[in-house]
Amino acid sequence: MKKIWKKAKSIFKKVRKIYIRLKTRKLVGNFRYRKYWSDEAKEFMDNRELFSFIEGDGSSLGSAFVKDVREYYSYFGEYDLQAIALALALLRDVYSPEVLPLEICEEIFGRERTAELMGKELFDLLCEFGGKDIVYHDKKRKVPKGIRNCCTLNREFFLTKKRVGMPVRMFLIWEKGGYPAPYMPEWSGIPQRKNPAAYNALIKEFRRTIMEKHNWDWQMRKVSKINAVY
Repeated sequence: MKKIWKKAKSIFKKVRKIYIRLKTRKLVGNFRYRKYWSDEAKEFMDNRELFSFIEGDGSSLGSAFVKDVREYYSYFGEYDLQAIALALALLRDVYSPEVLPLEICEEIFGRERTAELMGKELFDLLCEFGGKDIVYHDKKRKVPKGIRNCCTLNREFFLTKKRVGMPVRMFLIWEKGGYPAPYMPEWSGIPQRKNPAAYNALIKEFRRTIMEKHNWDWQMRKVSKINAVY
């Protein structure tokens, strides 16, 4: 009887895998669809250590840099320590000398007002891009219909509002939150070796967005000064 039951369980498991493969053939990752996760991925998420909020008044300069990113992720679960790690990674990677002149970095990074502004910019970036899905494409993989007409990061990566994979906010928190998830390829549809390339493509888009915003703000200030003169 035990052998029959064991064989039946094995057959059921194989049928379930085939069913999931058919159901997810139009997806590029299954993060948004927990019912299609592998049992191992479910167990990992359910049994992971929950990250509680940091105690303190949040008045230090370091707290000012990460406050807004922490607030953003507070709406999506217990990711507080991961959000801090991600905020620091984004500060380091987004605000490169290309975006922020190197000669003034030391001076402005020591100002609390600057920390608040940079934190707000990161919050705005997450609000703009966090809900979109990042999609990987190579010659062996067919891109779902409509994806190519979405935002193209480069030849390999796209951003889309279609719910076909892993949201950018969750890709970032698991890639740079200091607590790596072994099931990222399943959730995102991106091969593990391509995660750094995906992150760099997002960072490049973040930089471009901030530089355009800064340029627009600067143009508006110039117009305001000219109008003030006349």
